[in-house]
Amino acid sequence: MRTRTAIGTAVAATAIGGLLFTSGAVAVADHPIRNAGTTGVSAGPCRGSGFAEGSGMMGARPASAPLTTQQKTTLAALAEEEKLAHDVYVALDADNGDARFSRIATAEQGHLSMLRTLMARYDVTDPTAGQAAGAFRSSAVARHYTDLVARGTKSLAAALEVGRSIERADITDLNAAGQHLEAADVSMVYAHLSMASAQHLRAFGG
Repeated sequence: MRTRTAIGTAVAATAIGGLLFTSGAVAVADHPIRNAGTTGVSAGPCRGSGFAEGSGMMGARPASAPLTTQQKTTLAALAEEEKLAHDVYVALDADNGDARFSRIATAEQGHLSMLRTLMARYDVTDPTAGQAAGAFRSSAVARHYTDLVARGTKSLAAALEVGRSIERADITDLNAAGQHLEAADVSMVYAHLSMASAQHLRAFGG
């Protein structure tokens, strides 16, 4: 295990693109994202779902229905969440070498690609564009990344708990974001990513 630089872990709850990030999870407060549960399914990457980037639903096609301003804000925030998950898992994999982190990081990159396709389709500015690993347009998300990595590099058990906290927050936000959507393509992507997060949660022992 590498020598690690001590990193401060206190992160105040801060509003970002319609979401409130805290040091342990995503808090839900006074915005359309509401808490919703899901049942875990078998661990591992999602396959055979028909969501392959560049084909079928995710290929080049027009928007299926308008998104409200809040729904566009939520889409952008979810993209930052997927990048956050990817970047944290890459850092934790480099620290502890547990193959679960590398596999799930690869899946998270695919999820971000899906959301980027939707952002392009619905003319939503991509907050993750041009951002290097561990870098985020929002300073609050950057602090959250630092906190999660600092917590996760204490031990493998701590890393797995960080993974579980990320996936639980993703499930909550994705399920809530899918409510009251008229855009069928966006709704289907959110449902798919929520199911994938349930798989990741199970892989991390949740």
